[in-house]
Amino acid sequence: MSAFSKLFLLVVVCGAGLVLWWQYYTPIVEPKTVPASATTTRSYFEPLIPWQIGSRVVFASLANTQETRTLGLSYTSELPPDIVKVFIFDTDERWSFWMKEMHYPIDIVWVTASGTVAHIESQVMPETYPESFTPGVPTRYVIETVPGLLDSAGVEVGEAIDMRVLIEKVI
Repeated sequence: MSAFSKLFLLVVVCGAGLVLWWQYYTPIVEPKTVPASATTTRSYFEPLIPWQIGSRVVFASLANTQETRTLGLSYTSELPPDIVKVFIFDTDERWSFWMKEMHYPIDIVWVTASGTVAHIESQVMPETYPESFTPGVPTRYVIETVPGLLDSAGVEVGEAIDMRVLIEKVI
């Protein structure tokens, strides 16, 4: 075997060894889970935007990037009663939501691009995972709230919600 062949073989073997080491010994970074007994502070949801939804004034925590939409309320221990999570999408789709890594029930509200409430799922429990919830029509926004907030605000399917103040924050 020539010296070049031996060198080539050594490089291939060492390279394969490095790939195996990297694949099996590089730690996998998992998102930190929040125990259900811990309390998620208000600062977790910042920045908070004052917003009126129906007859209620709340604070909106926006999820307007792929990363923040994917994370949503997962790994939080609670949602303060005056905070809502608002998912803002770039397109109208039938956006599906599930309760992965959730520790408390929520209401999920789908809103069209024109601001009309298209669908509401009430009291969605963490135990429903991996079931997903999807509206019957394409929507642009999804709002996650504590159960009953929309009822107390007088908001129902077919009613309009003014989304402008939130949209202006992401433009």
